[in-house]
Amino acid sequence: MIYRMKWRIELYKTASGKCSIIEYLQSLSPKYRSKIERGIDLLELYGIFLPYPFKRKIVGCRYKNLWELRIRFGEDRFRIIYFLYRENIFILVNAFCKKEQKIPKNELEIARSRMVDFLNRDKGVK
Repeated sequence: MIYRMKWRIELYKTASGKCSIIEYLQSLSPKYRSKIERGIDLLELYGIFLPYPFKRKIVGCRYKNLWELRIRFGEDRFRIIYFLYRENIFILVNAFCKKEQKIPKNELEIARSRMVDFLNRDKGVK
């Protein structure tokens, strides 16, 4: 019998409960939303074993521990930035449509600041 770890997906929420990932998905057409949700399902199913081109580590010391979930729909490229929180929990922190070759720095900074906020608030709970 092969052991298969169960992976969980959680969405980043601000201290006031706002969830930008949900807001972003709701702003999209049903076909885009469906494609992105399928990508999230793959991350939940395969976790750290999800292969390239579906996921890729974001390079740079400043963005340590951040990964991108890569979703393509025709010419449109969507990205969801996430991190591995505990051994089997992913926290999705930012979602956007990528229009350039590189991920825009402001999107990386948003993801990083949300990860730091999440981790700092988590420390306060213990």
